[in-house]
Amino acid sequence: MKAKSLTLLVALTFPASVWAAPFLVCDPYPSTAPQPTEFVITLTGQTTPIIVPAIPAVPASAGVYLHWDVGTLPPGSKTVTVQARNANGSSAASAPFTFTVVAPAPAVPTGLKLQAD
Repeated sequence: MKAKSLTLLVALTFPASVWAAPFLVCDPYPSTAPQPTEFVITLTGQTTPIIVPAIPAVPASAGVYLHWDVGTLPPGSKTVTVQARNANGSSAASAPFTFTVVAPAPAVPTGLKLQAD
């Protein structure tokens, strides 16, 4: 019975930590093209660029792509430009991309019960 209770507890808490926020992505680079090793993201209102490693695409023969979790950004309208970079240099900046981050909804209530106060 303890194992079932523990499994239920993990099942109720695990999804909140695993289901990540939206991601900013780009199309995979063709495997025959020079591959970036990282992406430099310029975010409006932020003075320091964000550097994200290139992620292998699936299948691996598709090359690499940008995959950045935007879930930790504060709510509001955001505009980004991205450059691809490797040991040989950087690409030009992408066209600006604008999106809106909304405040997350509260978590599902758990532990419902009757209580006499």
